[in-house]
Amino acid sequence: AAVMGQEWLGRVVDSSLLADLGNAKNITPCGENGEYHTLVTGGPLFEKELEVVSAEKILRDKHWFLDIKSCKYKDKGV
Repeated sequence: AAVMGQEWLGRVVDSSLLADLGNAKNITPCGENGEYHTLVTGGPLFEKELEVVSAEKILRDKHWFLDIKSCKYKDKGV
């Protein structure tokens, strides 16, 4: 892929991911150049969390995408 490979798809944004982003070439950790996008699945303002049930990694035009096939709401902390 152009900048980031499929191994980045589906990762949780945590200190490990941020360290890996900091060590990667041509990637800004903030993604400010459009290197990556995120999906928020839970947080203090959400009544429920979103759980990705199934997804497929797709390469299109030299870019990897995580195509979410199905997801469901779940109670927080479950």
